[in-house]
Amino acid sequence: MWGTGPAQHAPSSAGRAVVELRAAGTRTVVIDPRFTPDAARADVWLPIRPGTDVAMMLGWMRYLMENKLYDEEFCAKWTNLPFLVDPSDPAGALLRASKVFADVTAENEGYVYYDEATGKVTKAFALAPDNEASYHPALFGTYDVTLADGTTVTAKTAFEAYREQADEFTLEHVADVCRVDAGDLEEAIRLYAECGSGGISLGVATDQYPQSTQAAIGAAALDCMMGYIDKPGSTANNFPHSAESTVFPDGFMGSAPYQFQTPENITNRLGYVEHKGLGGWMHSHIPTILNAILTGEPYQPHIWIERSGNKMAMLGNSASWVDAFPKLDLIVHMYMYPTSFSTEAADILLPTAEWLETAFLQGRLYAVLLRQPVTNLFECIDETFIWSMLAKALAERGHEGMRKAFDPEACGMTPTYWNTMEEYYEFVASNVGMTWDELVAKAPYNDVEPEEYWNAPYEQTYQGLAPDGKTYAGFGRCAAGDIKDNPLKCGPYGDTMIYIGRHGAEKFEMPPASVEYEPMPYYREPEDIQEYGDDYPLVLTEGRIPHFHHGTLRNNPYIREIYPAPEVWISPEYAAEHGIESGDWVNVKSPRTDGLDVFSNLDTGEELTAEGQRIVADGIYGVAHVTEGIAKDCAYMERFWNPEFLEEGQDPRKSWTTCNMNVLTKNTGYYNPEFGTYTLRGINVKIEKAARPDGVWYEPTDFAPWLPQPSENTGGGAA
Repeated sequence: MWGTGPAQHAPSSAGRAVVELRAAGTRTVVIDPRFTPDAARADVWLPIRPGTDVAMMLGWMRYLMENKLYDEEFCAKWTNLPFLVDPSDPAGALLRASKVFADVTAENEGYVYYDEATGKVTKAFALAPDNEASYHPALFGTYDVTLADGTTVTAKTAFEAYREQADEFTLEHVADVCRVDAGDLEEAIRLYAECGSGGISLGVATDQYPQSTQAAIGAAALDCMMGYIDKPGSTANNFPHSAESTVFPDGFMGSAPYQFQTPENITNRLGYVEHKGLGGWMHSHIPTILNAILTGEPYQPHIWIERSGNKMAMLGNSASWVDAFPKLDLIVHMYMYPTSFSTEAADILLPTAEWLETAFLQGRLYAVLLRQPVTNLFECIDETFIWSMLAKALAERGHEGMRKAFDPEACGMTPTYWNTMEEYYEFVASNVGMTWDELVAKAPYNDVEPEEYWNAPYEQTYQGLAPDGKTYAGFGRCAAGDIKDNPLKCGPYGDTMIYIGRHGAEKFEMPPASVEYEPMPYYREPEDIQEYGDDYPLVLTEGRIPHFHHGTLRNNPYIREIYPAPEVWISPEYAAEHGIESGDWVNVKSPRTDGLDVFSNLDTGEELTAEGQRIVADGIYGVAHVTEGIAKDCAYMERFWNPEFLEEGQDPRKSWTTCNMNVLTKNTGYYNPEFGTYTLRGINVKIEKAARPDGVWYEPTDFAPWLPQPSENTGGGAA
């Protein structure tokens, strides 16, 4: 469990699943700066320094290769690790067959490998029962390759490239970088490797700092090296067909006759050309949006429709956004109740339903699950219907695109928007061929039986799963976009990443990113550690706790009585040095609160967000929890905001500037090339003893104004 804690980060069923697995004999390793409930039961706990996960992954890879613990058969047959790397390619793309063989063109482009049986460079092919005996790829080494133009180059295998990439990451070096014990590190790797089935469950922690893509590639590569892919007893990877609920028009996904998004619109999505991984969610890059609002470059955004809870508590370096709000013409906030974002930014507040008040169809593994509304409180509406009403209003006012959204001839027979929620529910049920009433009566149910789901689908050869019923099914989506003769291998060597960076994943050619995407994980020391580590000695992480759901419920009196203020976990050594005891209020500062790290206009040198940063110059506050359950030289603090400051007569800005750790986080500097991820974890801070800030509710009696008020007896129930 790498950066995840199912015992308290998910519904109770997730924690119970791990308990049942351990009772059945499963052994666990937990990699987390905190001594979580899952870490307390793990065979090995590695209290990693936040932001160094990729260094540890490279160390695991080096150890697996050095000690020959990888699954040699799986790596050879089912991965692209034997394929040769093009020595002339600046990013290290895999060698194209058209460079080697004169009879290979764009129509039958493929990859190449060195065959140990024949001693020749050979074009890779999809395995089938009648040809797999002739497949003998070399996993490691460098080989002379005569190209189609007669020249000779020396090319290494992708696995050899991985060996070179991981070479410096010895156990001792990784232990030093990640601040863990080398003996525990080795024990963890061997637990992972010396078993019949295993796998890495990668949590959201690694998504929240600039090496997000590298950590994902690293975890996938490790599981590929061990053959822990679609294997009973391993973590799930390849999903069969299952029901999915969607409110996206078909045109967004490229299947409708009418394309709702033109290539020009898609290319102009802020930050998308640079960070093409965002395309999977049709997202823009958040810091690029902020810069565009502030400067008007490359164009000026005018309207913000916000459909999540409290952006002031969730956006990185949230104070930097204060200067941006006045530059927008309209800000609409769709949520269940007012939050800090409502009071700080919104012109209009639309009351939406809470997630437990809505229905949602979801496929999970082989099961189809249906969340049905638990209750409905106060005046609210499912946001799906709000978007439908907005689209309909635009269509009635002559908007060409929205008119076509309601025209079956333009966008197909699948409805795009709905007139009532009942219509929408029937559409959701139609995804699985039922009426809504039939779905409610049947769900949950198995869409695919477990035995079929876990039956190594990449080795199946029957019609409908394999591409032609003769080859193995293999792994169909792991070749780069220019590869037409797909060998159906999984891709721990990310040749696809290089291709996407240069061409995009759309149906049209996008401009290349200015920075090449790289095919293997690489370690980059977090910027805060490099620049501010001496003055801000603690590395701060965050993470969910069982009391709250994301940013909600800080205004629930019963939960706030249990968890009235954010805990700040620090080690006994740091606490003793600074005279801090458990229960003391502390002040936390980062380079952002101290104005050392702000957005700047590259043309004028103007500090664009300096005014907003001054709002949080005093730092934030929490309650110290002195514990050995936090990695040395690290700290932990949960996201928090204080709805009590939204009460009449209070300063609503204090609701997000007093205890909110996201004013400490970093949204400048280096961004992940593929996704544009910035730094929400692995930031450096300093912590000192302080007094409880005025106005913060902390004692149980403080929350009395939020207690439910009894209504008049209606004569029902026990009356």
